[in-house]
Order: sequence, then structure tokens, then C-alpha cells
Amino acid sequence: MAKKKKKNKSQKLGTSINKLNLPLVLSIFAIMISFVQLIFTLPIVLKYFEQVELRAIEYNISKPIDDDYVRSSFMIINTGNNTARNVELHLRVLKNDKILFIPEIFNLTKDDIKNGIARNLIFKCDELVPGEKVRFFIHSNFQEYLETNSLDTLYYNKSITRPKLSYGPYITTLKHSLGKVQLERLVDLTLTELK
Repeated sequence: MAKKKKKNKSQKLGTSINKLNLPLVLSIFAIMISFVQLIFTLPIVLKYFEQVELRAIEYNISKPIDDDYVRSSFMIINTGNNTARNVELHLRVLKNDKILFIPEIFNLTKDDIKNGIARNLIFKCDELVPGEKVRFFIHSNFQEYLETNSLDTLYYNKSITRPKLSYGPYITTLKHSLGKVQLERLVDLTLTELK
């Protein structure tokens, strides 16, 4: 009889330990799942897994021989495997510059129109799908371009160094929902004939 009492006590004790462990195990499991979810929502981890890769390329400036404007050309390309969301483009342009996007998917959200010689513009786009390319051109008045950037003149097919062009036009920042984009800037710009 003494053995039966011991078995009943040990069975009751084992059952009560199991009852205590089940909520504990479930709560630890829930904490682990929450921690994994937290890790996978960090921008660094998302950037690695989503592989959104945007490139911003700057081309040489060009000018028609018989017209009085300079055209700066740029391209944004999604070279990644996933869609880039909430794309934001920051430009530094001269005060009277005109911008043309092809295709027109970027919308102007901020323009700091002041009496200065340059403006900072912010354009936004909801998304760029993989392989999508957006080309944009900035047209500047030739005389204003020379005066603002402290240049005497520009000659066709002769390079000028970047530090002289401190007022624009150029891309200051390109970013998307997972971070900033590395910009490919030319060290020297060359004026080419626009035909």
C-alpha cells in the first residue's frame, strides 16, 4: 500500500510539472517567433533578402551648336530582383532649370524656390520594378550654367573637372524604402554636341 501512495504522489507531481511546463514552453516559443520576425523586418536583413538594387548613372553634358541651352542626362535603373518601393530622388539644379522624365513616373514633392542661384528638388515615385529604367534630362540656360558654375566657357569634347560644378545640376541623393543608393558620378564632364 505504501508503494501505491508513492506512485500516486509521483504521478500527481509529474502531471503538475507538465501542466506548468506547457504554458512556459508556449511562451518561450512565442518569444522566439517574435524575435525572428523582428530580425527579418530590419532594413539590413530585408535589403539582403529582397536584393533591391538601384543604380543612378550620370552622363556627359550636351549642347546643340545653334541653341542656347545645356542638357545634363541621368538614368535610374532597377538592376535588382525585386521592386524598389518609395523611391525618392533629390536633385540640385539651377534656378531656371527644366526637368524632363522619360517615362514620367516621378512626381515633384518639394521645391525650395528662393531667390538663390540653385534649387533643391525632391521627386518621389511609388515603385520601380526589376529592369525598369527612368531617364531624365535637365535643361539649363547656357549663360546661366556658365555664370553659376564660374566657368569662362565650355568647349566641345574638352573635359572640365567636377569641383568647378558645385551648383548643379546633379543628383544629391537617391534612396528607397530599404536605404540609400550608391551614385555613379563622373569625375570629369565633357560637353558633347547634341544633334
